[in-house]
Amino acid sequence: MLLAGVEDSYRSQSGEWRGDCVFMALPKEPALFSDPAFLELAERKQRGEHSVRVTNDGTTVTFDVADAGTACFYATISSDGSSEWGTVRNGTRTQSGRAIFAK
Repeated sequence: MLLAGVEDSYRSQSGEWRGDCVFMALPKEPALFSDPAFLELAERKQRGEHSVRVTNDGTTVTFDVADAGTACFYATISSDGSSEWGTVRNGTRTQSGRAIFAK
């Protein structure tokens, strides 16, 4: 997920930011190109720009993504190393994998 309009400080400062994002999926193994999680990210990429709300409570950074005003994706990354990402459909979160910050 590439962010636009969100201050770089979101990773180190508590607060809330709003901006836009696009998705880039790049599996490390060829077999993952047919994985449902990759297919979900590829679909998000095709749909283009999404709105994103980023919150940092001092322990966990959360990304809530919406497409045309409807929640569709989330990711959380905690300082203790736990993380997840997944989809949101009809208000229900379904975990698809782990999330990490790009270096």
